[in-house]
Amino acid sequence: MDSWCGCPCLLRNRRRPDGRERNQRHGSALCQPCGFGVKVMTEADARVLNGQTILLVEDEALIAMEIEMILEAFGARVHGPVPDLAEAVVAVETERFDAAVLDIDLGSEDVFPVARILQRRDVPFLFHTGHGLPRELEQDFPQVPVCKKPMPADRLARHLAALV
Repeated sequence: MDSWCGCPCLLRNRRRPDGRERNQRHGSALCQPCGFGVKVMTEADARVLNGQTILLVEDEALIAMEIEMILEAFGARVHGPVPDLAEAVVAVETERFDAAVLDIDLGSEDVFPVARILQRRDVPFLFHTGHGLPRELEQDFPQVPVCKKPMPADRLARHLAALV
C-alpha cells in the first residue's frame, strides 16, 4: 500500500502485526480499526513541513481533526481548525502564516474572501474540497492547487511542502 488511509487512528496504531512495538509514528501495513492501507512514516516524513505554521480553515469537525493530525505528523504547527469565515478573516488579518489549507464550502459561505487576503499577503495556500469546483475558483485562483477530499495524507503534506 502506498498511502496513509487518513483515518484518525493513524497515530495510535504503533504495533507491528507480530505485536512488537514500532519505532515509527505509524503502524503496520494495514490500519487495524479500518483495514485501509497505511504507509510507515519515516523521520524524513516527519520533517516535511518542519515547523511551518499552517492555517487550517475547515468547518467539519472530524475532517478538521484528521487534517490537523496529518499536518502535525508532518512537522507543522497548526493554527485552527478555524470553522467559519469571520474567524478566518480575523486570523489572516492579524496573524502570520507560512501557508494555509482552505475548505471552500464553510456552510452557507465560501472561503474566497480569506483566499483573497492570503493572496494579497503572498501567503501560499491550497483548497481542500469534497465538492465540485465553483467557476469563481477557475477565474480568480487558477494557479492555486485544489486537493479533492479525501486525499492521502502524504500527498496533502507534500502539496503544502511544495508551496512553502
